[in-house]
Amino acid sequence: MAPWRSLPIIFTFLIPLLGAWPAIAQDDDDVDYQRDPATIRQDIQSWSQRWNAEHERKVGEEVAREVDKAYGLVDWPEQMQRVTEIVNRLAKVSDRPNVQYDVGILDTGIPNAMAITGGYIRVTRGLLDMVQSDDELAGVLGHEMAHNTLFHGLRQAERDAKWQKWEMIALLGILVGAGLSGDAGVLQSLDLVTLSMFARMGVLSSYSRRYEHEADWTGLRYTHEAGYNATGFYTFMERLMSYELTNQVVLPRDDPGRKWDSHPLTTQRLAEIRSYFSQQGLTFNRAAVCDGFVATVRQSEVAEGLRVWEVLFHNQVVYQLSSEPVGGQSPGERAQSIADRINSLVQRRGIDVPSLGIRKSSGVITLHGLACINVDEVDAKLLGMSVPDYTDAVYKAFRSAVYAAERTSRDGL
Repeated sequence: MAPWRSLPIIFTFLIPLLGAWPAIAQDDDDVDYQRDPATIRQDIQSWSQRWNAEHERKVGEEVAREVDKAYGLVDWPEQMQRVTEIVNRLAKVSDRPNVQYDVGILDTGIPNAMAITGGYIRVTRGLLDMVQSDDELAGVLGHEMAHNTLFHGLRQAERDAKWQKWEMIALLGILVGAGLSGDAGVLQSLDLVTLSMFARMGVLSSYSRRYEHEADWTGLRYTHEAGYNATGFYTFMERLMSYELTNQVVLPRDDPGRKWDSHPLTTQRLAEIRSYFSQQGLTFNRAAVCDGFVATVRQSEVAEGLRVWEVLFHNQVVYQLSSEPVGGQSPGERAQSIADRINSLVQRRGIDVPSLGIRKSSGVITLHGLACINVDEVDAKLLGMSVPDYTDAVYKAFRSAVYAAERTSRDGL
């Protein structure tokens, strides 16, 4: 089989525009894909007999060389070490632990990643700038590794035998041109040109959605079994969706090419990823994998000569304390105790706006039904308020801060 038969051999990008190859063979979003690890391992045994490792590696090596040449590789030692360590950790728990992975960082600001047949994984510097934790990066890399372990490139190649080398080089040139420019207008044009080529050549496959779902599900398993928080894959994909929308990487509704556009699948794909947690009995906790979900303390001058301690969440003030000691604790000690309580609950249970509660009459703010902030009368007096009124104000400030943290998590702003 010629090594240039199928574009998915080259790469499977996370952003649908650049490679989560769209499907037109079915209109619904109900894609039947394999979830059972035991069945997946049996299938891998079968595929391993069809394609030997030497052939697979040779194909990938040729393609990786072209990709690296087109984009250029970034010399970023600390990030290379980070990516390599995560890949090695994931590989140990993968369904093909003997695959030797070759990683590289591509010189483009577009946040993306790709899997190349034979164990070649590439991430962009734009992706490394976007991820907020190793958990998010592990989720992305687990997804890409799953494409490789499940032989998606070679399986797609058998179905899309119409691709020829010159056609793929032409398409690669288009991708490189848009990737280097990073311009929203060029990205839009890229989408149209790419979809047009797909339609003209008649090689769209109904398996594209299935492969992405399979890589999502299997990659989540690898991420969790390697000891990372699988929530990171969801939060990154959520932020990626926001990036697509912000950069207008979606075709207009009345555009005839939209029927080949996989972007409408993004919301449904996120729902599928989220369902993994309930089905596997795992806790979904974005606070554990994203920046900003943390309580801190500081001293501020609220009036001339009057300095008070404050508790902040996501850098927004949620509670101000009187300068008087309470129960043998100084204001600073009380502020730190409140922050520690918040952070402990957030790390164990997570936090979102609905998880916050209020017992106004007793002066208690709750998180998942557990007391989180106990409003003291001396603190309420600082602001000339009653305990119930100050409790209500603190509750609203806390909700606002949590909402801001969630928005930052989604949009990366």
